[in-house]
Amino acid sequence: MDFWLDIRLKVNDFFKKYKKIFIIVIIAWLVIIAVNYLLRYINDNKPPATTYEPNRAVMDESEVPSSAQEPINDMISKFVEYCNEKDYESAYNLIEEDCRQALYPTIDSFKDYVDNIYRTKKIYNIQNFSNVGKTYVYDVRILDDIIATGTNGGGYVYYEEKFVMKQEKDRITMRIGGFIGKEDINIVTEDEYLKFNIQYKLVDYETETYVIEITNRSQYPIILQDGSISNEIELNIETQKRTAKNNIDNLIMINPRDTRTFEISFTKFFDDGNESTELIFNAVRVLASYSGDEDKREEEVNNAIDKYSLNISLE
Repeated sequence: MDFWLDIRLKVNDFFKKYKKIFIIVIIAWLVIIAVNYLLRYINDNKPPATTYEPNRAVMDESEVPSSAQEPINDMISKFVEYCNEKDYESAYNLIEEDCRQALYPTIDSFKDYVDNIYRTKKIYNIQNFSNVGKTYVYDVRILDDIIATGTNGGGYVYYEEKFVMKQEKDRITMRIGGFIGKEDINIVTEDEYLKFNIQYKLVDYETETYVIEITNRSQYPIILQDGSISNEIELNIETQKRTAKNNIDNLIMINPRDTRTFEISFTKFFDDGNESTELIFNAVRVLASYSGDEDKREEEVNNAIDKYSLNISLE
């Protein structure tokens, strides 16, 4: 018993002697645990760090030249300001003429665009999307200025479209609605039955539209497209072919000795790096007669004067 009593006394003496040190060590240990827990909580709840680079393309990391960045932002800023103020003419005049003619040929049609989007005061932000040469495509997001208009708690609603900014000689030009430009082609080709004048194409970010004047040189009605065949008209894009997009009226029929102008559109991304090389008309049907009656279509095609395909080079 004397042995255990002696041990207890020594332990008690040790704790009495070093009591303050033990307390300090325990407090420090608790502080370290608390700090580690707090740091872990902060890191777990910290939002991911993002860097907003409005003039660097999200598609390929290319960057708009620094000399063009301020003029581009200033032009977009003026456009939004004019639209907010319903200064239709000033906003309209900022848009390059080929875009106005293609999308909004009259000031009244442009007013409808402005009134539909800028019903309340708007602000905007921009993000460079893609760059090809000196053509810079931006995603422009138009959203409510909640400081000016307040919010009804109905969510964060915005409108977005592509603005196309070009460095042309010593100035920046602007096109909206993803419109890239108009390219003159003026390719003329003809055969026994038809004469094609491919006048120009309209290019937007996702589409190429060819404007073609077609003359029927024969005494027979000729059909190039009526929807009865899946690939009646195609665009050759180097390594692949694209079928013409369906229009509201996808009938391309030319009466004898008549001339008509058609717009034929294909899906073709502006920045895909490929060139359009050829228009292909896979189903030219020279008919003895044409009624327009779907029930008689097969019979009329079976009795056709001629059926053939035609390729027109765009190079």
